[in-house]
Amino acid sequence: MGTTVTGSAATTQWRTILLALVAVGLACAPWSWVVDGVTPSWVVYPVVLLVGLWRIARGGGALYLGVAATIFLLVHVPWTSTAFIGQRINPLPADIAVHHVEWTVTLFIVPLLTAFTGFAARWQTRTSKSTQPPLGAERGLP
Repeated sequence: MGTTVTGSAATTQWRTILLALVAVGLACAPWSWVVDGVTPSWVVYPVVLLVGLWRIARGGGALYLGVAATIFLLVHVPWTSTAFIGQRINPLPADIAVHHVEWTVTLFIVPLLTAFTGFAARWQTRTSKSTQPPLGAERGLP
């Protein structure tokens, strides 16, 4: 017997997944610091994720995290393409080591899932709000 999740339960489900992905994203920062050293991206992005957590605690933040993760993905296209293809693409210097697994996970998979989940949570929130009756409708008020 299948169950259907609707309304705020679905929104809560997306928010829970989003919170888990933000936690994984925050855990990626120390991993990157150990493997690649401290880089500007892994100083700024954890701060952006923490701001997203603060916004989620205040009742929003899904769209913010979706946009932030998308920007992070776009900025790191040279690194992720190098991780996938193996050939260096500008602006990557020739003297840096290529860490295929770390770059694929921290610069592509986790931010991609975060972006998708952030946009999905925002979409779910908007559609659940639009299907709810107007305030006072349950009492027969105009």
